Amino acid sequence: MEKKFLSISVHIEIESLNSSVGYLLIYKFDQCPSNFHSFFIDNQQTRNHQSLVFGLRELNSSEMVSYCSNNNSQLNPPITNQRVNFSSNYKLRVYSSGCYFLDENNQWNDRGLRVGNLTNHDRTHCLS
Repeated sequence: MEKKFLSISVHIEIESLNSSVGYLLIYKFDQCPSNFHSFFIDNQQTRNHQSLVFGLRELNSSEMVSYCSNNNSQLNPPITNQRVNFSSNYKLRVYSSGCYFLDENNQWNDRGLRVGNLTNHDRTHCLS
């Protein structure tokens, strides 16, 4: 019998301890490559992936103007190979959640269920 992997969602929460600092978060599946922000990757996006790698760096002042304004239409993030130092502390929380039920064979199943965007570190919001 083939082993079935249940899907999960991934939640990344970043809280800057300095209101004038912004951050760039990037993520990629399966291989390496008012200041509270939360990134939600639901279980439909993570399905069939084994790992998630993410990176975080501080934006410089010109990047803050270009990428953090309310009128931002930029689609290409400022990814660089240059060393960037963090000038301020931040808080980071990463957690996962999932929605499951016992099926007719008394096995855990996630068929037709999706983790909703109201999920937090205390509760999971399930949609069908």
